[in-house]
Amino acid sequence: MTSQERIIQLLFRLLDGESINFRAEARDYGCSERTMTRDQAVIADALVHETEFEMGYKPKTRQHYLDREDQISQAEALALIKLVIGTRALSRAEMQRLTHHLLNMLSLKTQKAVKKTIATTMAAYIPVGDDHKILPQLAKFSDYIIEKQAIKFSYQSSVPQNTHPKFQVGRPLSLYFADYYFYVVMYLEASNKSVVFRLDRFDQVKSLNRQLTVPADKKTDEGALRHKTYLLNGGYELHYRFQYWGYPQTALDKLPKSEVTHRHDDGSVTIEGDLFSQGALLWVLGQGSLIKVLAPQTLINDVQATLQKTLAYYD
Repeated sequence: MTSQERIIQLLFRLLDGESINFRAEARDYGCSERTMTRDQAVIADALVHETEFEMGYKPKTRQHYLDREDQISQAEALALIKLVIGTRALSRAEMQRLTHHLLNMLSLKTQKAVKKTIATTMAAYIPVGDDHKILPQLAKFSDYIIEKQAIKFSYQSSVPQNTHPKFQVGRPLSLYFADYYFYVVMYLEASNKSVVFRLDRFDQVKSLNRQLTVPADKKTDEGALRHKTYLLNGGYELHYRFQYWGYPQTALDKLPKSEVTHRHDDGSVTIEGDLFSQGALLWVLGQGSLIKVLAPQTLINDVQATLQKTLAYYD
C-alpha cells in the first residue's frame, strides 16, 4: 500500500466516524510510528481550511477523530427522526440506516444529545407489516415516474374478492405517503384510468422499456386526491355532510379540505367536504355515537347496512 493510499484509507475511516490511535495503527499498516504520525499531520494540514470538519483528540486513548459543524439543527434532526419513527413505514434496518445518516449531519456533541433523546423510541420501534424493505421499491418506482416508463405488474389486493394477483400494464405517475404507507398513483392502459396502489403490495414488477403516453385528463392531481382520501381511496367520490358531536378540529384534521358549515345549539357542528366512499364509511364508523350522516343518502344506506351486519354478530 502506498502512502497516498494509506492516508486516503485513514481519512475515510475518520469520515465514517471512527476514532484512530495513529501510533497503534503502525503495526497493522506495516510502517513506523513516525510515519503514522506524519500521516496524521498530513490529514490535519489538509483540514486547516476545511470549515465543515475539524480534527479532535482524546488524550486518554490517544485517539484522533473528526468533528463537524451541525449541517442541520438539533431540533430539525430530532423532528425528522421522530417523524420517520412515527410513520413506522420503514423496516428496522432502514430506520437505523436513515437515523445514522441524519446523525452524521451533526457534530459529535449534538449527536450525543439526539441519541439520548431517541434511544427509548428506537429500541421500541416496530414497523408496520412484516419488516420488509420499502426503500428499494421506492427508488425503483421513482425512476419509473421520471422516465415515464410503462411497467407490467402483479398486485396483492386488499379486497377479499380479488386476492389473487393478476398482471396489468400501467405507468406510475406519482408517489405519496399517508397513514403508514407509501402509495403509487398509476395510469392503467387497459382501463384508461388512474388508480391508487399501495407500494408494498406490488408483487412482480417489470419495466417494458417503453414510454406510455397518458391523456391529460387522466393525470390525477396527487394533492387533490389526498384531500379526498381517508385511509381508503376506493369506491366513488361523494360530497358528504355530517353532524358531529366531537371536538370539531379533530374531524377537520382527519378530513382535509373539510369545513364547518353550521354550529348547532347542542354544541354539535355540521361538517362538509369531499371523500371517496370507502374512506368516508370507514371514518364514520370509527366515530361511534359522535356522528350522524346527513348526506348523501348512499352513504347513509352504507352505514345502516354495515351497522346492521355488525349487530347481527351479537344476536
